[in-house]
Amino acid sequence: MALAPGRFDYAPIIDRPVIRWPNNARLAFWVAPNMEFFEYLPESRPTQPDIPFYARMDYGNRVGFWRMLDVFVALKTVLVVKSW
Repeated sequence: MALAPGRFDYAPIIDRPVIRWPNNARLAFWVAPNMEFFEYLPESRPTQPDIPFYARMDYGNRVGFWRMLDVFVALKTVLVVKSW
């Protein structure tokens, strides 16, 4: 059976090639922030917005993401962004 595009056949770990990172690094670090959207006045709610709920759910987008970005910039980390 043919594999879907981008898929690989099974390979036992003892038969896999050794991975070499740039500059002989021993660790690759992947950060995947989850950016979400919360409606301020969704149709299924009363006319008054639930400010505390919205603020709590939106904290990562408003503050947390930017704090992480400051740390990455301070550490001179190479960042790659992928969106789909």
